[in-house]
Amino acid sequence: MRRSRAVITVFFSLLSILFLSLMFTCAEAVRYRSARAHCANLTAVGSWSVFSGFENRLLEKFDVFGIHSAGGGTSLSIAKLNESLKSWMDENADVRRSISEKLPGLTFDPFQVTAQSTEITSYALLSDNRGEYFYQQAVDFMHETAWMNALGKLSDASKSAKDAQEALKTYEQSKKDADKKAKQLREKTKQLEETLKADSDSGSSQAGSVVIIVPDGPASVGSSPGGLSASQQQMKAEKEKASRVKNPLWKMIALSWKNVLPLVCGDLNISSGKLPGKELLSKRRKESGTLDLDRKRGGAADNLLFREYLLDHFPRWHSDEPAARLKYQIEYLIGGTASDSKNLKKTVNRLILLREAYNYLHLQKDPKALKETSTLAALILGWTGNAALIESFRELLIIYWAYGESLYDVRILMHKGKVPLIKTAADWHVPLSQLHDLPSRLEKADRTAGKGLAYADYLRLLLNMQSVKVQKERALDLLELNLQSEEGCETFRADACVIAMKNVCTFRIRPVFSAVPKSFLGTGYSGGEIRIEGGFAY
Repeated sequence: MRRSRAVITVFFSLLSILFLSLMFTCAEAVRYRSARAHCANLTAVGSWSVFSGFENRLLEKFDVFGIHSAGGGTSLSIAKLNESLKSWMDENADVRRSISEKLPGLTFDPFQVTAQSTEITSYALLSDNRGEYFYQQAVDFMHETAWMNALGKLSDASKSAKDAQEALKTYEQSKKDADKKAKQLREKTKQLEETLKADSDSGSSQAGSVVIIVPDGPASVGSSPGGLSASQQQMKAEKEKASRVKNPLWKMIALSWKNVLPLVCGDLNISSGKLPGKELLSKRRKESGTLDLDRKRGGAADNLLFREYLLDHFPRWHSDEPAARLKYQIEYLIGGTASDSKNLKKTVNRLILLREAYNYLHLQKDPKALKETSTLAALILGWTGNAALIESFRELLIIYWAYGESLYDVRILMHKGKVPLIKTAADWHVPLSQLHDLPSRLEKADRTAGKGLAYADYLRLLLNMQSVKVQKERALDLLELNLQSEEGCETFRADACVIAMKNVCTFRIRPVFSAVPKSFLGTGYSGGEIRIEGGFAY
């Protein structure tokens, strides 16, 4: 009886050991799964903690998020970023220390994990894909802050930009033909004048010369018996009469070859700011990331919002806010050179060309203007008897009259006035009779307030006519340049600014409940590694 009781006792003891081992093994399995979830949380918190050191002034000034990974230097350093991640992982994984500091005595850590290693496997930079990720953040910001009525106004601006492109296309062809016509007109007129003068000098000879004019052809000289013919005498008289008429054409052609900045800016000070081109992000060799992010923005409305972002965040002519070494930064987006004066000149030239196109279209549709140019052309070149020359002169008058009005328009804009995009006769400033004296008349534009669009509105129009790909890169140039002028950000570089990363963290987990079956059975879980993939993207 005693032997059977002993057998039963041993049996139940062994059975209890097996049940206890099974229970503690299940508990260890549950703890392991919980520890894995805990490690995933630690990885996420660590990634977020790394980006808690974001560049504050980048966010405040440009509403763009990123962390400068150079660590006080100028070059990208993923190793330093990984060191930061490891330090955060170590601190977050040490549960005992964080609990015992706040709640002394409660130091039990059921997870028993320690961070062994961290590795940043891929990352994205603010400058990647020629500024594409900067564009995405800027447009996201505008979507969050722009009102729907603003989008309506931007759509109107987009339509105006398309109309302007069509007007420019039409005008540029006319201007191209005009340069050729001006050259031919000058040559033919000079040839006729020389022939007429030669005949006048030899008027007393036995045989005179007769100028034979063929429409659209060169002038030829024939002979007539005894001095100037009646037609030559009439031509000479008309030539002398035409010489007393003020001819603005050649003066305007000469004026078009001059530097336009003094003409449109007058006595206003022009910044001499410049910087070596090799310092610009778009001109130097850049770092590149290894992580490809989603691009959910990029439609026509997004492009309009991005250009509005540029106008909101970068200074221009008329801006009073302090700027970095380049003062006219919207003009840099248009001009693309490392000099304020050159960028302003390029912008002004584009404004003049734009105004020329619209002024030319206005003159072509204005019967009064067409009559004035026809009358003046007939007065100045009627003595030639060449209808083709007179018509060419008339067409050139219209083109350079539009140019003169454009100089006046842009001068108004440069002096904080306004100019309507499409003019009426009441909006016209330069009469044809005063075109020959345009430089002195331009001073009156300084005091003209006008109505219509301001300088900033015309810049918006020019930006909408420009490629957004070019604007992304140039805007990053300016962002980097402006931040480098901030105290504490002197070494900032956009191609060292990390905006997203993926990382792998490895943890060591120690056994807790598996110690029981190991002591009883000599086998069980003795700890291992947990590998978690994580990351962060703004």
